[in-house]
Amino acid sequence: NKLKLLDVAPPVQEKIRSGELTMAHGIQIAKLPTQKEQERMAKRVIDDDLSAKRTEKQIDRYLAKGKDQRPRVQIPDSEIPGVYIKDSRDMSELPDKSIHLVMSSPPYFVGMEYEKGMNFDEHIAMVQGVLKECARVLTDGGIMALNVGDIHTFKGRHGNNKHSQLELMGHRYQAWLRKHEIFLTDFIIWGKQMVAWTKRPDIHYSDVPHTAYKVFHNYEPVYIFRKKGERETPTEDVILKSSLTKEQWVAWTPAVWKIKAVQSMDGHPSIYPDELCMRLIKMFSYEGDTVLDPWLGSGTTVKVARELNRVGIGYEKEPQYKEVIMRKLGMTIEKGEQTDIVTMMERIDEIRSSVDDGHDALPKLMRVNEGAENSEPVVEHADDYLKLERIA
Repeated sequence: NKLKLLDVAPPVQEKIRSGELTMAHGIQIAKLPTQKEQERMAKRVIDDDLSAKRTEKQIDRYLAKGKDQRPRVQIPDSEIPGVYIKDSRDMSELPDKSIHLVMSSPPYFVGMEYEKGMNFDEHIAMVQGVLKECARVLTDGGIMALNVGDIHTFKGRHGNNKHSQLELMGHRYQAWLRKHEIFLTDFIIWGKQMVAWTKRPDIHYSDVPHTAYKVFHNYEPVYIFRKKGERETPTEDVILKSSLTKEQWVAWTPAVWKIKAVQSMDGHPSIYPDELCMRLIKMFSYEGDTVLDPWLGSGTTVKVARELNRVGIGYEKEPQYKEVIMRKLGMTIEKGEQTDIVTMMERIDEIRSSVDDGHDALPKLMRVNEGAENSEPVVEHADDYLKLERIA
């Protein structure tokens, strides 16, 4: 068996000589056919402190895997590839069970510009309609990661109550999704860095009556739902590339994440940080997976998904945000037109080919006619609940 060590890549042999790996590890790693695979497995053995026995099991499973059988959605050559400016209660472009991860932040019903003219019952009907479509397109065993804000200044179903109150929303999403056999399995507290509210001239300690102190909500929940069933898993090679490092696992598995909120809203009043999106996508999807955001907003989810070697798809019903999305996705805009479609399509092809390019394509997505552009949006700050409280 020791003769097999002669077949191991030189960098791995050096790690055996230095004591980072044992000869037993090396004998198992020698089973892998290429130097690149051997070096990657050696790094994982060291990072994850795997025993020789566990290394043997992982390598045997890796070698036994066949082709990646995950569902694929082919992105067509359209105005913004993979992004549809339409209501996501109709996602007929997507086949059933074609999405691996739904990552989004639904509207909060706090009076944002895209919520004007909508009462609470209409808001609820809209959210339920979108979730129903998400349930249809989500694969068995797929995951939904939803940043759902509670309503901190709720004034009744029609907004005309004299006094405002806190209306919790997480339990509503749990009940709606349970009907589709999508179950709440975890939640994360996103702890946001507080704005410098104590320095604001319109808020002062002496103005607050005793016992009437207001708690400022510098956090938001992220709920993790999983659909009943088992999803198709990718090859072991993809699993190895997608797995968290030990450092990421240690930092991200505690349920409270301290991530700075976006302070400057550029073209959209409610933008969540790339860091939040990146952690969720890396934790709950594999490279090459298809990630959907049915409330795309400024385009953060699609941008980060593609940066992480996933296929990003988004829906946004408000046409005034189209240019914001295009800019975020790196598309050049000239008089309302973009010139970088080919570059984006090439990037999507790279994601596919880097994972597995041997699959039959699912039905193509259809192009949607978005219609005329609206005027520039009024920019507000979504995270500033102090302003909402003051208005209420």
